[in-house]
Amino acid sequence: MREVWILYVRELRCALRERNLVVSSLLLPLILYPLMLWLLSLALTLSEGQEERNPPRIAVVGAIPAALESALREDERFELERVDTDPAAGVGAGDWDGAVIGVPLEVPRLEGDAKVELVFDSSRSRSASAKEHVRARLLDYRSERLGAWLEARGTSATPFEIEPRNLATDREMGWFIVSLTVPATMLVMVGLGATYPAIDTIAGERERSTWETSLTLGCSRFSLAFAKYLYVATIAASAGLLNVIGITLSLYGLASSLLEGAGTLELAIPWSALPIVVICDLVLAAMVAALMLVPVMFARTFREGQSSTAPVTMLLVLPVVAATMPAGEVGLAFALVPAANVLLVFSQVLQGIVRPGFIALTLVSCLALTLAVLLVSTAMLRREALRMRGAR
Repeated sequence: MREVWILYVRELRCALRERNLVVSSLLLPLILYPLMLWLLSLALTLSEGQEERNPPRIAVVGAIPAALESALREDERFELERVDTDPAAGVGAGDWDGAVIGVPLEVPRLEGDAKVELVFDSSRSRSASAKEHVRARLLDYRSERLGAWLEARGTSATPFEIEPRNLATDREMGWFIVSLTVPATMLVMVGLGATYPAIDTIAGERERSTWETSLTLGCSRFSLAFAKYLYVATIAASAGLLNVIGITLSLYGLASSLLEGAGTLELAIPWSALPIVVICDLVLAAMVAALMLVPVMFARTFREGQSSTAPVTMLLVLPVVAATMPAGEVGLAFALVPAANVLLVFSQVLQGIVRPGFIALTLVSCLALTLAVLLVSTAMLRREALRMRGAR
């Protein structure tokens, strides 16, 4: 262990002198998601402002009730324009964002009734947005008309009222939102944080012609491999924790402009969940670091290392869906799925769901996989042809 500690500290010192590694593995996780959320908030604000200055144009043609046309004109979310030309052609050409076409019924049931056709182009976001606004206004008008007709005949349009009651508190709703975002982004950032140091510690040394020097040190191959593994896992775990801190701080400050009513939600990780969060981060970092080192063993240059780790990085995106799975529908067998099981534990703990059996089986399966991959890496390092790959 003394050999491992000396080599591990040496790897960390070299890494902290590497500007690209510090930026990509430590600074990027801390500022990436706050920056992304800020840009998203800015884009939504600009989009809303643009729509307010230039509301969608809706063409009206045919026989529609005068009261309905008046109700549509009162809506400030779009502008109405009466036309005599073919509205479908105009919407297709982009002259209007939508069209309301009145088609008289063959047998009118009410005075002034008409069949209304709503034309839009779903390939254009502006037209699709206009369709939703107009459709909502048409439904409101139809409900008002039906209610007035029933009231005139001494009956009610609503035989019963629906009053929803949400048992979740603002704190629980905030934790639920955090559980959908933080675990998934932490896995992606752990993978990105492990990529650069894994490539640099083996392929980078081969390219700099320092790999042979490391092999001549008076230490065992296991000590050398394990020290490099601990170094990669440390950087990956740091990237994951920094990402959690960054996205948690940015959620509270910016989510109010992205989510309606988010200003009253407690968008933060509960203190009781912090130990599990740290454990999940360490387990993910240990597993991802071990997986990253295997393909890098075959790389002779830094560029080859980037190509070899690309499949592992893409595979890390697949378990992200596990964070959105309902807790009650997941059995113990899911605890054997690497990475996805850790994300599910993370997500459930943030929602206040603790399943000791599932957590224990998850830790055992992940540690077993990590140990197996480490043994493979050590065995590969003992092979002369692979150890001296790319030697000059």
